Amino acid sequence: QTVGSATHEMVSHMYLGALRDAESDLRPGRGSRLGQLVRRLITDAAEREQILQHARDANKRILDEKGIQRSADTVNRHLADLAGQNLHQEIRIGFMAPVFERVTESLRPLLPHGGSRTFQAVYDELAWKQLLADVGENAPLLEKAARRNGSLVALDVSALGSEVRDRLPPQVLANILDHVQGGFGVEQNGMGYNNLIYMGVVLGDLVERRKADAQSFNALLIEEPEAHLHPQLQLLVYDFLNRTSVVEPGETKIQVFVTSHSPTLTSRADLDSVLVLHRSVCGVLTATAVRNCPLSVTERQDLKRYLDVTRSQLFFARAVLLVEGISEVLLLPVLAQRLGQRLDQTAIEIVGVSGVSFAPFAKLFNSDDASKRFDIRCAIVTDDDRCADKADPNRLGEDDSVAVMATKLKAGKQSVRCGNAVALAAGPLLARTACKTLEFELGREAANLPVVIEAVRMAGHPIKADNLQRCAASASDDWERATIVWRELRGIKAEVAQRLAALLEEGNGHQYTWSFVVPAYIQDAVNHVVGRLGG
Repeated sequence: QTVGSATHEMVSHMYLGALRDAESDLRPGRGSRLGQLVRRLITDAAEREQILQHARDANKRILDEKGIQRSADTVNRHLADLAGQNLHQEIRIGFMAPVFERVTESLRPLLPHGGSRTFQAVYDELAWKQLLADVGENAPLLEKAARRNGSLVALDVSALGSEVRDRLPPQVLANILDHVQGGFGVEQNGMGYNNLIYMGVVLGDLVERRKADAQSFNALLIEEPEAHLHPQLQLLVYDFLNRTSVVEPGETKIQVFVTSHSPTLTSRADLDSVLVLHRSVCGVLTATAVRNCPLSVTERQDLKRYLDVTRSQLFFARAVLLVEGISEVLLLPVLAQRLGQRLDQTAIEIVGVSGVSFAPFAKLFNSDDASKRFDIRCAIVTDDDRCADKADPNRLGEDDSVAVMATKLKAGKQSVRCGNAVALAAGPLLARTACKTLEFELGREAANLPVVIEAVRMAGHPIKADNLQRCAASASDDWERATIVWRELRGIKAEVAQRLAALLEEGNGHQYTWSFVVPAYIQDAVNHVVGRLGG
């Protein structure tokens, strides 16, 4: 539909690009953002005239300076030589013309010296006592904003709000300004903090626009607000933008749109406000709102708690592997590399859910309606935990021998919990399960035993390593050997996974020191997310 000019005029927005040059935009000059804000705030004709009178007075003082006069005379002599006495023009030197727009465009933000957050007026003890005497009964107002450092007194100028300043005599205010330590310009400031100053100026201008015209739509569009900011400050910036953004009629605030590659910001965001742009499995650019994903209220609350900075990286991935815990997080990148796949180079994110609560994550990917899911490949990698349910007739007992455990495990069925995880498979989401656990699967292949034993030894458990080697040698088949490995590694899984990952990374290219067979369920999951598995 064609949008009319009248509608366009009611849409007021500011756009801060990813490559914005905050330092340049904050400098004095035509189009100065700071100047625009000042002009929008100062609308009273008398106040504007007072500011212009200051400019006229400054011009007059400049013209009275002998050095300025000599400079003008020098230029005029050269002009006379160039153009002759009858044709040349004479110049005078002064500040900009006393026009309000030009005056405001010459303004620039200044920052306090010495790492201080506010400007300080610094006095010695004698000058401070004289200032308090000049203030009279209002002296406590200054004492409250003062801080002593040895023989010096520092007065926090920012603590003197407009109500306090209105109660102070003009000569006292002039005295305070004369004692303020000189500020430095934004060109001497860090890029991150300059971006914050710039955003503050732009937001101030937009809010004033909204006050002037409540019927207009005001928006701030920011690309990469996290640029040049450390993570803690990113969180504060997001909280500020979130408080500022509002679309209810009558509000003087504005709506803020942010595009970001920062998991720090994403982890802070309200899930209902997040839209994820991604390429679908068919290669189509797609936008999915998290609020449209079929999450229950409880699942949405759980997901918000789970999404820390690390897990929020799933929003930026091309595909996702959902795993139970730290062992899989440590080992899967290495095992994928053994399969000829670099997960980091293919933008595949491994998300450890730190347990078995897969549903809040899975429902971001498994809707039958492509508009209600992140349409990228995802795989759940979990243990089937067979022979663990209380109602299972093959439930393992602590006193069972290895042979009895192996027999039960052969006949066992996946746990109810595992069945629930498998049932989440739909759309581009696949579920693959280990027989019992990852450690059990590692033990089913005889070729894996030497490196597993070495990993146990390197993890600081030499007695367990010797016991594992001795017991595994007496195993009658793969099931008994796997049972032995699973039983010996209980309680030290994460430590062993760390060492095993280091051992399996050894080698140059495809020439590895250790032989190793990647379990089939992991092969399926990796091949699915990289697009090698059918379907």
